[in-house]
Amino acid sequence: MLIYITNRQLPKHSDTKKSKIAVKNIGQKLAVSRQAGVDRIFTGLAANDHKSVTFYPQGQESVLFTDIAADEYKKPWLVFLHGFHQDPAETVEKARLLQDIHGVNVVLFAWPSHPQPIKSFETKKIKKELKAYLQSMLFGFVRPHLITRLLIEVKNFIKDFTSNYKPARKNARNSTEDFYAALSLINEQLLPKVGVKRLSLVVHSMGNYLLQRTLYDKNGLPIVFNNIVSHEADVKASDHASWVPGLFGYSENKVYITVNSADSTLAASNILHRYYKENDTSRLGQSTRLKPDGMHQGYIQKLVHYLDFTDGVGIDCEHEILTRNNQQIDENIVALLGRIFRGEADKLPVKKGHSLNGFSMMPTKPSIFKPQWIVEDESLCDDMYDAECILRSLDEFVDPFKASPEYISELEDD
Repeated sequence: MLIYITNRQLPKHSDTKKSKIAVKNIGQKLAVSRQAGVDRIFTGLAANDHKSVTFYPQGQESVLFTDIAADEYKKPWLVFLHGFHQDPAETVEKARLLQDIHGVNVVLFAWPSHPQPIKSFETKKIKKELKAYLQSMLFGFVRPHLITRLLIEVKNFIKDFTSNYKPARKNARNSTEDFYAALSLINEQLLPKVGVKRLSLVVHSMGNYLLQRTLYDKNGLPIVFNNIVSHEADVKASDHASWVPGLFGYSENKVYITVNSADSTLAASNILHRYYKENDTSRLGQSTRLKPDGMHQGYIQKLVHYLDFTDGVGIDCEHEILTRNNQQIDENIVALLGRIFRGEADKLPVKKGHSLNGFSMMPTKPSIFKPQWIVEDESLCDDMYDAECILRSLDEFVDPFKASPEYISELEDD
């Protein structure tokens, strides 16, 4: 079951009766605002084949929720806010994967995050920023095995980033009224039928910027979820402690932040921010070390659960971890995300330095969890599970929050 809520432009449709619209015909731009302070959202039900959406007239959304079979309300539901560079078909496909892999019904808020055609851009223009970024990755953040792959993927992304990144962020800023209205509709129509225990929120990539702006612009959210997941967030890492704590007022259970230091999409974002001469370019979904000078500020101790998937089996340069199945990545990661999305107990270890259900809790002040077994370098062996490749994360983890011992010259040998 997929409920599709959007502020994208739609082709001609009826204001008085339901309209079936092919997903491929949904627009790439913001819908025209009716008037200041009024939302522009349209709400519909996706067909079983996910190729079309039946939209209900504005003001008659309650009819949609009566058309849903009662048994569907007994299932767990996930509100999904997608990220950058998503065409209508891509967002619907991600929602379908969330349904199939994690056993949830989905409410998708689809905003126009890929508003322009890709323009030409000479990647040589970012040579300095690319070199500086890759140098930072060589200092223990990313396996050498992945550096070449990361470089290739970043170069492929950068043309689209230079064409669409700023226009997409502008659309995100202009979507806060609509996202708030969508959450209000969910609060009024869906939440009473499913209960907070069966309703969670996952926000992907640049969607976290839209969420952050909504908190600022609307001074909060109109709904309480069970869990809130910030997945591979494309927002500044160093200041997330200034807004993420606000989410605790809207999460009955936990707030999670996922991390992959080798995330190639966030690497492209990081490099683009360097190109625009911005400070603190590290992205939240890619950073367990917030500043290259060793100043680790901004973590929210004990409250947030940081899920650091870096070096997990199959993770590599992944940005779409939430839609990968257990044939593609570590089955324990898939199982964990499913439990969180469905509002079940996450079954993570509760003691630092201990492991449980395929995850280990790192011995740090913040609550950081890594896969129990990590890949050191796949080039070391033929069998992925050979002992030389797979290491225990607790043994390999270096606490980024622990000060290095002071250098004392008197201890040096004569």
